Amino acid sequence: MSMPHHYPLQSSERPPASPLAEGRAQSAPRIRQMRKSRNPLLNMPIARRLTLGFLIPALIVSLALGVIGVQSSQLLSQEALFSQVLLHLSTSLTTSKDLLQQMDTTMQGTLNDAALAQPSRETLAEDHVVVQRIILRINSFLDGEVQQDSLERHADLAALFTQAGHQNQIAEQRNLLRSTLQAWQSYAQVQEQVLHKIDMGDIAGAHALEYSQAELGLAYTLRSLNLLIQFNGTLTTSVRDATRVEIRSLVLIISLATGCALLGIGAIGWLVSSTLVRRLHQLRSVVQSIEQGNLEARMVVVGSDEVATVSSCVNSMLDTIINGQEMEKLHQELQAQHEELNQAHDQLSSANTRLEALATTDVLTELPNHRALVSLIDQELARAGQYERSCSLLFFDIDHFKALNDGYGHAAGDEVLAEFSRLIRIRLREIDTVGRWGGEEFVAILPELTVEQAQAFAETIRVDVAAHTFSAGGGMRLTCSLGVACYPLHAQEREALVTAADQAMYGSKRLGRNQVRSVNDPLVQALLLEQMQDGGREETALAGIIEALSRLVTVHDSSTGIHSNDVGEMSLDLTRQLGLPAAEAHMVALAGHLHDIGKISIPTALLQKPEKLTEEEWVVMRTHPVIGAEVVSSIPALRPLASVIRAHHERWDGQGYPDHLAGDAIPFAARVIAVVEAYLAMTEERPYQPARSRALALAELTRCAGSQFDPLVVAAMVVLQQSDQGMLAVAHVV
Repeated sequence: MSMPHHYPLQSSERPPASPLAEGRAQSAPRIRQMRKSRNPLLNMPIARRLTLGFLIPALIVSLALGVIGVQSSQLLSQEALFSQVLLHLSTSLTTSKDLLQQMDTTMQGTLNDAALAQPSRETLAEDHVVVQRIILRINSFLDGEVQQDSLERHADLAALFTQAGHQNQIAEQRNLLRSTLQAWQSYAQVQEQVLHKIDMGDIAGAHALEYSQAELGLAYTLRSLNLLIQFNGTLTTSVRDATRVEIRSLVLIISLATGCALLGIGAIGWLVSSTLVRRLHQLRSVVQSIEQGNLEARMVVVGSDEVATVSSCVNSMLDTIINGQEMEKLHQELQAQHEELNQAHDQLSSANTRLEALATTDVLTELPNHRALVSLIDQELARAGQYERSCSLLFFDIDHFKALNDGYGHAAGDEVLAEFSRLIRIRLREIDTVGRWGGEEFVAILPELTVEQAQAFAETIRVDVAAHTFSAGGGMRLTCSLGVACYPLHAQEREALVTAADQAMYGSKRLGRNQVRSVNDPLVQALLLEQMQDGGREETALAGIIEALSRLVTVHDSSTGIHSNDVGEMSLDLTRQLGLPAAEAHMVALAGHLHDIGKISIPTALLQKPEKLTEEEWVVMRTHPVIGAEVVSSIPALRPLASVIRAHHERWDGQGYPDHLAGDAIPFAARVIAVVEAYLAMTEERPYQPARSRALALAELTRCAGSQFDPLVVAAMVVLQQSDQGMLAVAHVV
């Protein structure tokens, strides 16, 4: 967030401390100097000076006849300019017509692509983008250039047309432009509906809409464009007629003005001379009175000419001098407001600093969090690639941490995590970085270390952890499993490198824990191969189980089933925004699809109740995370999702349910699902509350970041939705 700068008050803004004394000290010499001047005109009597002044305008009026030629030339130039405007307008309209035909051709191709037995989503997406770009370009021409080139936007030309009696052409052009724009907008809306039906898979509906409405809209829009192009061709003759009328009017006006000016000069001279001298005498008397210290003297202001203006200014000057104390007071108030603004700036800067730290730092361990680690890994990989150096990634996980939490409680687990992070930092070099990846997993970035050096470093950490007595629970010994992957040996992209290090750590755990393994270790590779083979056999059965559970939720309550699918899809988008590896993102999305499986035990009448729930009903409703966790725990392949489903209603501040987990003790996937579910709940129409706008929903998430939700996840959701909003805004420009 950009902050306003401190703008110090300028010393020149401060009014003089003693304006009366200063004015009296300077006024007398200034007046004496004006009484006698080396300029003969200033020493000439005013009446004679006025007479000379009126002779000069008479000569100027005589020369005004020569202006006719200049004005005529300007009008001809204006005519040429308008011809250029008409040419540009015709070009814009012709281009719009061509683009419209191109858009129709593209839409026909899109419909043909969509009608294929197995349409390519990439091809349809590309066609969609092409159509949206054409819509934007046509909007740019019709809403921008064509509107700018209309007669109404050129006041001078509109005036010429009106004077020449062609004002009906202005209205006709306006009506044609409005008709063309309305026809285009209707046609564009129909095509967007066709695209929407294609996206929804309703190909027959898209064809029907295209042939029933879009073709008529296209024909009407092309007809409007052709009429407008033909009409613009008739405007050249009209502007020539208008120019000739203006030139004749100009000649007549200047001739009449010259005669009237010559007749009026004498009368004006007599009138001004008879009144100006008397008023100037009065002004001189007041100024002399001020010079003598009489600040109560005032001019009698009559009329609104220059003398009256000077008289009013003299009176205002005297009022300002007398009210100098009020000016000083206003200055002091301005200084106070300026100080308040500076204080507000400092407070806002401090708040922004705290918010940035909250978004990138793990509260429990004070290490960089997942979001910060993703950025740091990208930076180190870019630096390693630039200088052709190695960069190793170390994943390590505390062994049997869940048993520790279950046996000693989450408070003891938090204490172990904090002590574990302090123990690791002792071994790091200055260029190394360690952060909390999530839960009991940590990541160390080791620039310029080969895989062998990284394994040796990891071994020192493993030994230190195994030898350390943790203070939690009255003193306990723990171990950790570590996995190493190295850039560019094992992977050259962040996601692939993270996956490799995670697989190596998985191998360490499968091979007995409390050890260090690299991803290229033969035993690790064998485990990965076994896992891939097992995964192929289990994938089909697991997909069937997931489909059955989803259908069970939908049959019990259709709105809950639809909501669960939406949560799963948006959770996948959000995890990608957060930079999670594909495997982790898939697991989070799967948990999102099944997060409300426990609601199959809640009565349908309670789920569909239009009013707000009573406290007794909420007690029943709050059981669904526990029941859902029990359901998925009974399926071995889904057992890792149990803790996520159980915790998806926990709060960042520990005020959630059912276990009152707080901060990073909540599984990261559950934190993601909590934000997604809250966003969808606010933006969906509910029986007991209307849907909120996207902006209001994001504002509410931001307000609750750090209390109800993980600030990192909220920040990612804001970025995701704002990027989606930008795409939607482009797609719906009319």
